[in-house]
Amino acid sequence: MVGNPSVVGQLSPPVVMNMRSPDYRVSYANGFTFSLSPIDFMITFLADIPMAGASVAQEEAAIRMTLPALKILNEHLTKIVRAFEETNGTIKVIQRSRPTDDQVNTVLKTLGDNQLVE
Repeated sequence: MVGNPSVVGQLSPPVVMNMRSPDYRVSYANGFTFSLSPIDFMITFLADIPMAGASVAQEEAAIRMTLPALKILNEHLTKIVRAFEETNGTIKVIQRSRPTDDQVNTVLKTLGDNQLVE
């Protein structure tokens, strides 16, 4: 048994260690795309690259995570943004960057088209 042997049935919390992957890198992103499935979520981070007379969204990195991890990430981001805005004021965003009902409905339809079976 791990923990204090004088307390029967009590376990010490697991030790969580972080280790940096040799592939770890830091990238700048000012956009993203995402996909959602019945079992996971993937976000691809984008950086606008100016080209002759246009701008190209270059994919920098993608992260795939479980749905429970997505939910916890959402909770963290919501709290961080709320705290930042309480201290610094509202973060202004470009209106066309906000999700539309059509975009949300497309994601939901995709999920409906990909039901899991036994």
